Amino acid sequence: MGVFSINSPGIHYQEKMFVHNMNYWDGCRVIEFYVKEIPINNEKLYSRFPTLKAEVEKLKAEDNNARINLVLTGNPSYEEVASYIVEDGFEPTFDGMRVWDNESIDGQIHTVHSAEEWYKYYKYYKPEELDWSFINPILPREE
Repeated sequence: MGVFSINSPGIHYQEKMFVHNMNYWDGCRVIEFYVKEIPINNEKLYSRFPTLKAEVEKLKAEDNNARINLVLTGNPSYEEVASYIVEDGFEPTFDGMRVWDNESIDGQIHTVHSAEEWYKYYKYYKPEELDWSFINPILPREE
């Protein structure tokens, strides 16, 4: 999947909301966002993470804009991930999203308008192409 940020009606995108693969755990995606960006009404999100709504309300009451990381397992699609970050009653869209130069197949920034365009320009990294040394538990790190 890789990193992408979403700009869509019904999404409280204000700062840096990202979704990315957990490269070292196959089939896991992480949604990262700040408390103020989390959907207020999203039945799917709050049923999957039942204590999340109370925790978010507590953080908001304390004026704490903590960073939240939600891990989704089971190799969810882009569309499924997006359904967790949009308010109920809105459909997530790829319209206006960017594939950044370091993530695109040609080194250029692309503004896309559909999931198909996203797939067209996004550079997928195969596990053998990634540098795993940062998670090597052996010190000093072996090459």
